[in-house]
Amino acid sequence: MDQEKKNTPPDMQLVGINLLILAGYTVVCKLIPGGVILDVLALFFHVLTCLVNALANRSWIWLLSGILILMIGFSICTSFGFDWERA
Repeated sequence: MDQEKKNTPPDMQLVGINLLILAGYTVVCKLIPGGVILDVLALFFHVLTCLVNALANRSWIWLLSGILILMIGFSICTSFGFDWERA
């Protein structure tokens, strides 16, 4: 098990941590009523934080994290958060 953990590059661990954070606040926002708006705001600030870190650190991995968070978060918000029957 330790051998597998050592083979993971630190950059990909950053992406994984960002995806876990996304999953965490998405689940919390899904459990509270009216949490879709809160989820969208959290997603916006999460992507903004990743982009600011990409510019400040001149790191491509932060940009990749921001793009992945945006794509995955937007698809989650549109599929689970939007009530298609009332639209």
